Amino acid sequence: MKLIHSPLFEPVIWEGSGFKILNESSIPEKIEYIDVREITQALDAVREMKTRAFGQVLTFLYSAALLAQQYQGREPEPLREQLAQAAQHRRGARCTN
Repeated sequence: MKLIHSPLFEPVIWEGSGFKILNESSIPEKIEYIDVREITQALDAVREMKTRAFGQVLTFLYSAALLAQQYQGREPEPLREQLAQAAQHRRGARCTN
C-alpha cells in the first residue's frame, strides 16, 4: 500500500522568488495553488479564506520573508517598518482577529 501525502501538511510552499498557497476552498474537488509574488496577493488569499489556520500562519511568515527578499536597503529600520505595516494589514485581513 502506498501512502499518499496530504497537501494540507504543507499548505504554503516557497517557490523561486515567491511562494504558493494551497487553495483550501477547492479541496477535495481539486488541488490548486495561488502564486504569490506580492504581499497583496497573500493578504487577498487570507481575506478570501483560501487558506486557514496553519496556512494563514505560514502565509504571514512567508510574506515577511518575501518582503525581506525584496528589500533593497541596507538599514534595518525601513524593513522593520514594512514588516510592521504588513502585520497590521494581515490583522485586518482575517475575519476572526
